[in-house]
Amino acid sequence: MLVYVRRPSLHSSVCRMLLHVSSRDWTVGHTLLHELHWLPVKYRIQFKTAVFMHQVTAQRCPSYVADLVAFCSSDPQQRPLRSTSTRAVIIQRTRTDFGRRAFAVCHPDVWNSLPPSLRTVISHSAFRRALKTHFYNLAFFMILLLLPLY
Repeated sequence: MLVYVRRPSLHSSVCRMLLHVSSRDWTVGHTLLHELHWLPVKYRIQFKTAVFMHQVTAQRCPSYVADLVAFCSSDPQQRPLRSTSTRAVIIQRTRTDFGRRAFAVCHPDVWNSLPPSLRTVISHSAFRRALKTHFYNLAFFMILLLLPLY
């Protein structure tokens, strides 16, 4: 008999194992993740997606992947828009939920949701560091407010 474990619960189980916390102890999963400096699954997926889009913008990916993404370019006949200087990506329209999961739709959506200061970082290692800090602050905002300052 196969038993399928949902990924967030598996994530929590690994946290409990690493921190030697009993499964009977009442602890919130976010506090365990915060202690290990791990991102929750939702933000980890967005992190991976944004890192891949950064590689697309830096042209460190195959050409067939780069062809799926169109950037807001500056046309000399039109007024310059703010989106051209922030490296925004054009999001294709879809009619179905299945279409919203496609690379050409999902990845640009995550990319455009990042702050412009993050999208304009050139160095790959600096981008990853700033991106993890950004998602860490989003995920653990309430925990960071409640922590005592030393």
